[in-house]
Amino acid sequence: MILIDGVKFNLFVPEDEKQLEEMVKEHAKEIFGEDTVYFGLKQKIISKSGIGSIPDGYVIDLSGSAWYIVEVELSSHPLHEHVTGQLNRFWVGIKNLNAQRELIDALHKEIVNDKILRAYVESKIGAEIKGFLLDLISRTPKIVVIVEEMGKKVEEACDGLKAEPTIVEFKTFARENAQNIHAHLFEPLTVRGIKPPNQKGKATGQKEFDFPILESLIEMGGAGKAVDVLEKMYGKMKSRLTERDHEKIPRGNMLQWEYRARWELTRLRNEGYLKKDSPRNIREITEAGRKLYEDLRSKAHRAPPEKNIEEC
Repeated sequence: MILIDGVKFNLFVPEDEKQLEEMVKEHAKEIFGEDTVYFGLKQKIISKSGIGSIPDGYVIDLSGSAWYIVEVELSSHPLHEHVTGQLNRFWVGIKNLNAQRELIDALHKEIVNDKILRAYVESKIGAEIKGFLLDLISRTPKIVVIVEEMGKKVEEACDGLKAEPTIVEFKTFARENAQNIHAHLFEPLTVRGIKPPNQKGKATGQKEFDFPILESLIEMGGAGKAVDVLEKMYGKMKSRLTERDHEKIPRGNMLQWEYRARWELTRLRNEGYLKKDSPRNIREITEAGRKLYEDLRSKAHRAPPEKNIEEC
Protein backbone atom coordinates (compact mmCIF):
# COMPACT_ATOMS: atom_id res chain seq x y z
CA MET A 1 0.00 0.00 0.00
CA ILE A 2 1.05 3.61 -0.64
CA LEU A 3 -0.28 6.47 1.48
CA ILE A 4 -0.36 9.87 -0.29
CA ASP A 5 -1.67 12.81 1.77
CA GLY A 6 -3.84 10.44 3.77
CA VAL A 7 -5.24 8.71 0.67
CA LYS A 8 -4.63 4.97 0.36
CA PHE A 9 -3.43 3.41 -2.89
CA ASN A 10 -3.44 -0.39 -2.99
CA LEU A 11 -1.34 -2.61 -5.27
CA PHE A 12 -3.05 -3.05 -8.63
CA VAL A 13 -2.31 -6.04 -10.87
CA PRO A 14 -3.12 -5.51 -14.57
CA GLU A 15 -5.70 -7.88 -15.99
CA ASP A 16 -3.43 -8.82 -18.90
CA GLU A 17 -0.32 -7.74 -20.80
CA LYS A 18 -2.36 -5.45 -23.04
CA GLN A 19 -3.50 -3.38 -20.06
CA LEU A 20 0.08 -3.14 -18.77
CA GLU A 21 1.30 -2.23 -22.25
CA GLU A 22 -1.20 0.64 -22.47
CA MET A 23 0.05 2.00 -19.15
CA VAL A 24 3.65 1.78 -20.35
CA LYS A 25 2.78 3.55 -23.58
CA GLU A 26 0.97 6.31 -21.67
CA HIS A 27 4.04 6.95 -19.50
CA ALA A 28 6.75 6.17 -22.07
CA LYS A 29 8.32 9.62 -21.87
CA GLU A 30 8.68 9.28 -18.12
CA ILE A 31 10.26 5.83 -18.53
CA PHE A 32 12.53 6.40 -21.54
CA GLY A 33 13.06 10.18 -21.54
CA GLU A 34 11.33 13.36 -22.63
CA ASP A 35 12.78 13.30 -26.17
CA THR A 36 11.60 9.79 -27.00
CA VAL A 37 8.69 8.42 -29.04
CA TYR A 38 7.02 5.09 -28.28
CA PHE A 39 5.61 3.03 -31.14
CA GLY A 40 3.18 0.22 -30.34
CA LEU A 41 4.14 -1.12 -33.73
CA LYS A 42 3.81 -4.87 -34.24
CA GLN A 43 6.67 -5.07 -36.72
CA LYS A 44 8.16 -8.54 -36.90
CA ILE A 45 11.94 -8.91 -36.72
CA ILE A 46 13.09 -11.81 -38.90
CA SER A 47 16.61 -13.24 -39.14
CA LYS A 48 18.22 -14.34 -42.41
CA SER A 49 17.24 -17.94 -41.64
CA GLY A 50 13.60 -16.96 -41.10
CA ILE A 51 13.55 -17.00 -37.30
CA GLY A 52 11.43 -14.11 -36.10
CA SER A 53 9.39 -12.57 -33.34
CA ILE A 54 7.22 -9.50 -32.74
CA PRO A 55 8.17 -7.07 -29.93
CA ASP A 56 5.49 -5.23 -27.98
CA GLY A 57 6.92 -1.87 -28.98
CA TYR A 58 9.81 0.25 -30.20
CA VAL A 59 11.15 3.49 -28.77
CA ILE A 60 13.38 5.99 -30.58
CA ASP A 61 15.34 8.70 -28.83
CA LEU A 62 15.17 11.87 -30.94
CA SER A 63 18.53 13.00 -29.58
CA GLY A 64 19.94 10.21 -31.75
CA SER A 65 21.54 8.49 -28.76
CA ALA A 66 19.60 5.22 -28.62
CA TRP A 67 16.66 3.12 -29.69
CA TYR A 68 14.85 0.40 -27.78
CA ILE A 69 13.08 -2.87 -28.42
CA VAL A 70 10.41 -3.23 -25.74
CA GLU A 71 8.93 -6.41 -24.34
CA VAL A 72 6.08 -6.11 -21.79
CA GLU A 73 5.44 -9.13 -19.56
CA LEU A 74 3.43 -10.14 -16.52
CA SER A 75 5.53 -11.85 -13.88
CA SER A 76 2.79 -14.46 -13.42
CA HIS A 77 3.44 -15.84 -16.92
CA PRO A 78 5.91 -18.67 -17.67
CA LEU A 79 8.77 -16.24 -18.26
CA HIS A 80 11.37 -18.69 -19.54
CA GLU A 81 9.06 -19.58 -22.41
CA HIS A 82 7.89 -16.00 -23.00
CA VAL A 83 11.02 -13.93 -22.40
CA THR A 84 14.09 -16.07 -23.09
CA GLY A 85 13.03 -17.22 -26.53
CA GLN A 86 11.62 -13.81 -27.49
CA LEU A 87 14.72 -11.83 -26.57
CA ASN A 88 17.08 -14.25 -28.28
CA ARG A 89 15.00 -14.03 -31.48
CA PHE A 90 15.07 -10.22 -31.29
CA TRP A 91 18.84 -10.26 -30.90
CA VAL A 92 19.42 -12.59 -33.84
CA GLY A 93 16.79 -11.00 -36.08
CA ILE A 94 17.90 -7.38 -35.76
CA LYS A 95 21.33 -8.28 -37.17
CA ASN A 96 19.61 -8.92 -40.49
CA LEU A 97 19.96 -5.81 -42.68
CA ASN A 98 16.67 -6.59 -44.43
CA ALA A 99 14.92 -6.64 -41.05
CA GLN A 100 16.46 -3.25 -40.26
CA ARG A 101 15.27 -1.82 -43.58
CA GLU A 102 11.73 -3.10 -43.03
CA LEU A 103 11.66 -1.63 -39.53
CA ILE A 104 12.96 1.74 -40.78
CA ASP A 105 10.26 1.80 -43.47
CA ALA A 106 7.56 0.93 -40.92
CA LEU A 107 8.70 3.60 -38.42
CA HIS A 108 9.02 6.18 -41.20
CA LYS A 109 5.47 5.43 -42.36
CA GLU A 110 4.11 5.78 -38.82
CA ILE A 111 5.77 9.18 -38.46
CA VAL A 112 4.96 10.76 -41.83
CA ASN A 113 1.33 9.60 -41.75
CA ASP A 114 0.75 11.52 -38.52
CA LYS A 115 1.09 15.26 -39.23
CA ILE A 116 1.47 16.22 -35.57
CA LEU A 117 4.04 13.54 -34.87
CA ARG A 118 5.93 14.37 -38.06
CA ALA A 119 6.16 18.06 -37.13
CA TYR A 120 7.32 17.14 -33.62
CA VAL A 121 10.00 14.73 -34.86
CA GLU A 122 11.30 17.17 -37.49
CA SER A 123 11.51 19.95 -34.89
CA LYS A 124 13.63 17.71 -32.65
CA ILE A 125 16.01 16.03 -35.11
CA GLY A 126 16.69 18.93 -37.49
CA ALA A 127 17.34 16.44 -40.29
CA GLU A 128 15.61 14.23 -42.84
CA ILE A 129 13.51 11.63 -41.03
CA LYS A 130 14.50 8.64 -43.17
CA GLY A 131 18.20 9.45 -42.88
CA PHE A 132 17.86 9.92 -39.11
CA LEU A 133 16.18 6.53 -38.74
CA LEU A 134 18.78 4.89 -40.95
CA ASP A 135 21.56 6.19 -38.73
CA LEU A 136 19.75 5.27 -35.51
CA ILE A 137 18.60 1.75 -36.42
CA SER A 138 22.07 0.84 -37.73
CA ARG A 139 23.18 0.92 -34.08
CA THR A 140 22.78 -1.89 -31.59
CA PRO A 141 19.41 -1.51 -29.83
CA LYS A 142 18.85 -1.57 -26.11
CA ILE A 143 16.36 -4.28 -25.16
CA VAL A 144 14.04 -3.40 -22.29
CA VAL A 145 11.76 -5.80 -20.44
CA ILE A 146 8.99 -4.14 -18.44
CA VAL A 147 7.21 -6.18 -15.75
CA GLU A 148 4.63 -5.24 -13.17
CA GLU A 149 6.60 -6.88 -10.38
CA MET A 150 10.23 -7.92 -10.08
CA GLY A 151 11.09 -11.32 -8.70
CA LYS A 152 13.47 -14.24 -8.95
CA LYS A 153 11.58 -15.66 -11.95
CA VAL A 154 12.16 -12.46 -13.88
CA GLU A 155 15.85 -12.27 -13.01
CA GLU A 156 16.43 -15.93 -13.88
CA ALA A 157 14.58 -15.65 -17.20
CA CYS A 158 16.80 -12.73 -18.26
CA ASP A 159 20.04 -14.01 -16.76
CA GLY A 160 22.81 -14.95 -19.18
CA LEU A 161 21.05 -13.79 -22.35
CA LYS A 162 23.16 -12.40 -25.19
CA ALA A 163 20.78 -9.47 -25.41
CA GLU A 164 21.58 -8.33 -21.84
CA PRO A 165 18.18 -6.68 -21.33
CA THR A 166 17.40 -3.84 -18.95
CA ILE A 167 14.55 -4.78 -16.63
CA VAL A 168 12.09 -2.10 -15.51
CA GLU A 169 9.72 -2.86 -12.68
CA PHE A 170 6.55 -0.86 -13.34
CA LYS A 171 4.34 -1.19 -10.28
CA THR A 172 0.83 0.22 -10.26
CA PHE A 173 -1.33 1.22 -7.32
CA ALA A 174 -5.05 2.06 -7.49
CA ARG A 175 -6.72 4.62 -5.28
CA GLU A 176 -8.98 3.10 -2.68
CA ASN A 177 -12.62 3.44 -3.76
CA ALA A 178 -11.50 4.87 -7.13
CA GLN A 179 -9.89 2.07 -9.10
CA ASN A 180 -9.49 4.19 -12.24
CA ILE A 181 -7.04 6.57 -10.49
CA HIS A 182 -3.55 5.11 -10.52
CA ALA A 183 -0.12 5.83 -9.10
CA HIS A 184 2.92 4.22 -10.72
CA LEU A 185 6.24 3.34 -9.14
CA PHE A 186 9.29 2.80 -11.39
CA GLU A 187 12.86 3.90 -11.99
CA PRO A 188 13.26 5.86 -15.25
CA LEU A 189 16.01 4.76 -17.61
CA THR A 190 17.29 8.34 -17.63
CA VAL A 191 18.54 7.98 -14.05
CA ARG A 192 20.40 4.74 -14.74
CA GLY A 193 23.39 6.38 -16.34
CA ILE A 194 22.38 5.73 -19.96
CA LYS A 195 24.09 8.57 -21.79
CA PRO A 196 24.44 9.46 -25.45
CA PRO A 197 27.74 8.45 -27.08
CA ASN A 198 30.24 11.09 -28.14
CA GLN A 199 29.27 12.59 -31.46
CA LYS A 200 31.94 12.64 -34.15
CA GLY A 201 30.45 15.03 -36.61
CA LYS A 202 27.09 14.77 -38.32
CA ALA A 203 26.43 11.66 -40.35
CA THR A 204 25.87 12.55 -44.00
CA GLY A 205 22.18 12.51 -44.87
CA GLN A 206 21.06 9.69 -47.14
CA LYS A 207 19.77 11.91 -49.95
CA GLU A 208 23.05 13.80 -50.08
CA PHE A 209 24.41 10.78 -51.97
CA ASP A 210 21.93 11.29 -54.85
CA PHE A 211 23.89 13.86 -56.84
CA PRO A 212 27.33 12.15 -56.68
CA ILE A 213 25.76 8.74 -57.45
CA LEU A 214 23.96 10.05 -60.53
CA GLU A 215 26.98 12.10 -61.63
CA SER A 216 29.23 9.07 -61.28
CA LEU A 217 26.89 6.96 -63.42
CA ILE A 218 26.71 9.62 -66.13
CA GLU A 219 30.51 9.91 -66.19
CA MET A 220 30.68 6.08 -66.49
CA GLY A 221 28.53 6.18 -69.62
CA GLY A 222 25.23 5.64 -67.83
CA ALA A 223 25.89 2.23 -66.30
CA GLY A 224 28.36 0.36 -64.14
CA LYS A 225 28.84 -2.17 -61.37
CA ALA A 226 27.44 -1.01 -58.05
CA VAL A 227 30.84 -1.33 -56.38
CA ASP A 228 32.47 0.83 -59.09
CA VAL A 229 29.73 3.45 -58.79
CA LEU A 230 30.30 3.63 -55.03
CA GLU A 231 34.07 3.89 -55.47
CA LYS A 232 33.73 6.78 -57.93
CA MET A 233 31.10 8.44 -55.75
CA TYR A 234 33.38 8.16 -52.71
CA GLY A 235 36.12 10.01 -54.58
CA LYS A 236 33.71 12.90 -55.07
CA MET A 237 32.50 12.96 -51.46
CA LYS A 238 35.48 11.95 -49.30
CA SER A 239 36.40 15.54 -48.42
CA ARG A 240 32.85 16.09 -47.09
CA LEU A 241 32.47 12.84 -45.15
CA THR A 242 32.83 13.03 -41.37
CA GLU A 243 34.48 10.83 -38.81
CA ARG A 244 31.05 9.38 -38.05
CA ASP A 245 30.66 8.41 -41.73
CA HIS A 246 33.88 6.37 -41.52
CA GLU A 247 32.78 4.34 -38.50
CA LYS A 248 31.69 0.75 -39.02
CA ILE A 249 28.05 -0.12 -38.59
CA PRO A 250 27.55 -2.02 -35.31
CA ARG A 251 26.73 -5.35 -36.94
CA GLY A 252 29.13 -5.78 -39.84
CA ASN A 253 32.25 -4.50 -41.58
CA MET A 254 30.49 -1.96 -43.80
CA LEU A 255 31.22 1.71 -43.11
CA GLN A 256 28.37 4.10 -42.32
CA TRP A 257 28.73 6.09 -45.56
CA GLU A 258 28.65 2.94 -47.69
CA TYR A 259 25.64 1.60 -45.80
CA ARG A 260 23.70 4.80 -46.53
CA ALA A 261 24.91 5.03 -50.12
CA ARG A 262 23.85 1.44 -50.85
CA TRP A 263 20.47 2.15 -49.31
CA GLU A 264 20.15 5.21 -51.57
CA LEU A 265 21.07 3.15 -54.64
CA THR A 266 18.17 0.88 -53.77
CA ARG A 267 15.78 3.82 -53.29
CA LEU A 268 16.79 5.41 -56.59
CA ARG A 269 16.11 2.13 -58.38
CA ASN A 270 12.79 1.57 -56.61
CA GLU A 271 11.62 5.07 -57.58
CA GLY A 272 12.59 4.72 -61.24
CA TYR A 273 15.74 6.84 -61.36
CA LEU A 274 17.78 3.70 -62.03
CA LYS A 275 16.61 0.78 -64.16
CA LYS A 276 14.83 -1.96 -62.22
CA ASP A 277 15.59 -4.75 -64.71
CA SER A 278 19.38 -4.30 -64.92
CA PRO A 279 21.61 -7.41 -64.57
CA ARG A 280 22.61 -8.36 -61.03
CA ASN A 281 24.94 -5.82 -59.37
CA ILE A 282 24.69 -3.47 -62.38
CA ARG A 283 23.20 0.01 -62.01
CA GLU A 284 21.89 1.96 -65.03
CA ILE A 285 20.53 5.49 -65.02
CA THR A 286 17.14 6.22 -66.59
CA GLU A 287 15.86 9.37 -68.28
CA ALA A 288 14.12 10.23 -65.00
CA GLY A 289 17.48 9.82 -63.28
CA ARG A 290 19.18 12.18 -65.76
CA LYS A 291 16.44 14.75 -65.19
CA LEU A 292 16.87 14.44 -61.42
CA TYR A 293 20.62 14.95 -61.85
CA GLU A 294 20.05 18.14 -63.86
CA ASP A 295 17.58 19.43 -61.26
CA LEU A 296 20.04 18.74 -58.43
CA ARG A 297 22.89 20.36 -60.35
CA SER A 298 20.81 23.50 -60.93
CA LYS A 299 19.94 23.70 -57.23
CA ALA A 300 23.58 23.20 -56.26
CA HIS A 301 24.65 26.10 -58.48
CA ARG A 302 22.02 28.36 -56.95
CA ALA A 303 22.66 27.39 -53.34
CA PRO A 304 25.29 29.16 -51.13
CA PRO A 305 28.33 27.05 -50.18
CA GLU A 306 27.71 24.65 -47.29
CA LYS A 307 29.51 24.94 -44.00
CA ASN A 308 30.76 21.83 -42.28
CA ILE A 309 28.83 21.85 -39.02
CA GLU A 310 29.77 19.40 -36.30
CA GLU A 311 27.72 18.31 -33.36
CA CYS A 312 29.02 19.01 -29.91
